Amino acid sequence: MNVYKIINKLSIILAFEMSIACLLSYQAGILCAVVFNFGSSLISALWCTLSAILVMQSTWKQSISSGFRRMIGSFIGSVVPLFIFSILGSGVSTYIICIFSIVILCSYFNKKENLRLALLTASVIYVVSTIDITSNIFIISVSRLIESLLGISITLCTRYFTIRIHLLIDDNIDLIDQNK
Repeated sequence: MNVYKIINKLSIILAFEMSIACLLSYQAGILCAVVFNFGSSLISALWCTLSAILVMQSTWKQSISSGFRRMIGSFIGSVVPLFIFSILGSGVSTYIICIFSIVILCSYFNKKENLRLALLTASVIYVVSTIDITSNIFIISVSRLIESLLGISITLCTRYFTIRIHLLIDDNIDLIDQNK
């Protein structure tokens, strides 16, 4: 087995991309929380890193598609709880109303592919708002959206800068296979 096939088989480039994206997202989340005074820098780092992980796919095209789904899901999952929790407070019954509303909204606008990510974002907003009841729901919602966008951007930039490496490996594997 040649080196290109080993690199491909073990997903070494993907491992490199994932490592870089996770490290940068973690650091960006902490920096974002400090700069914008979002509260817990570890929650910001976690959410930014989760976004990076969720968007990273095995191909560039899949990563782009996943990134757009994540953006839409994060937007829905940030805006709906912002309105509902601002008006009704953040109790368990309000959380259920929020989940119910997101499912209806995503279904109505044919965005069911964004539903899980929207619910995930809304759930994190709910949990964070119950951990620190003195926190501002606007700050919590906006911070989760910004952290998601950061993680998405970092992953897509990481993938963009490694496209040529993927192409080089694929071309060499094809060349070796043709010469057999």
